Amino acid sequence: MNSQAFIGGYRGKRVLVTGVSGFIGARLARRLVVAGVAEIRALMRPSSSRELIADLPLVPVLGDLEGGAELEPALEGVDLVFHLAGLTRARSLAEFRRVNAEGTARLAAAAARAGVGRFIHTSSLAAVGPNPVGVATLDEDAPCRPVTWYGQSKMESEERLVDAIGEVPWTIVRPPGVYGPGERDFLTMFRMVSRRFAPILGLRPKAYSFVYSEDLIEGMLRLGLAPGAERGRYFVAAPGVHSDAEMLGYIEAALGRRALKPRLPHLLAGGLAALNDLVAPLMKRPPLLSGQKMRELRPERWVVDCSRLERDTGFVCPTGLAEGIRLTAAWYRDQGWI
Repeated sequence: MNSQAFIGGYRGKRVLVTGVSGFIGARLARRLVVAGVAEIRALMRPSSSRELIADLPLVPVLGDLEGGAELEPALEGVDLVFHLAGLTRARSLAEFRRVNAEGTARLAAAAARAGVGRFIHTSSLAAVGPNPVGVATLDEDAPCRPVTWYGQSKMESEERLVDAIGEVPWTIVRPPGVYGPGERDFLTMFRMVSRRFAPILGLRPKAYSFVYSEDLIEGMLRLGLAPGAERGRYFVAAPGVHSDAEMLGYIEAALGRRALKPRLPHLLAGGLAALNDLVAPLMKRPPLLSGQKMRELRPERWVVDCSRLERDTGFVCPTGLAEGIRLTAAWYRDQGWI
């Protein structure tokens, strides 16, 4: 089924989106507006940025996942919940848990009490962890072995959701590395290539699955309507396996310049990460490179199998890495980010 054929299933529905001020949440809300939903409620804190959604006809609902006001009023009459809010950086496992696991449980319990129609939860490949040695691809039945605090909290968010959601149909989405217009972590690599120096961490090649942002949103929307996806977990990623050097090569092609790409031992980056950990308490936001990030960067394979997504929705992510990188680079340039 093509995008236009299935998207009509959202027409007239009431939807609650959490994390709507973020990279993926804002773009999901934009797609829902195009789909003709009757109402999009945006669960937001008073301090949440409206920059990415200022032009959208959303109904802001003040609240947060950690406490304060009850969440049921935001969920009354809602057909679908898309839960994207969460922390990707924090200073402790407890901080991650408070938002990612306990916050998800609180929202799920409120959704059960309000009798919402369906709950789509955005988890992460980090909840499962990297491929064990000798395992070429991970499917959704692979045991969870997270290697970071973030991954641990996402694994627990899935468990807490299932425990709290009651009879409400749920679907869990597990994206791998997400890139695309507006994404800021991958922006670092584009800027390094732009400056012609893009070191690669690790002396051995690493292999990854990736997903372009618009493909992830398309997959989430399809899973939100697919009857076969109820009470299922899904990886959403583009077909193919790509190395770290290959991705940098695509960035070079998109930017039209070559960069020096030396391979550096983990020990060097680990030293910088340890230093960042020491000064992190003095920083406004936890640093991108940390001891926890090193636990994510050391494994040599983060590769998934998305055949379950295709089987239950008919959808295969169409954007290859080279094309997605080209589109992302063009957006960064238009915005003056590179």
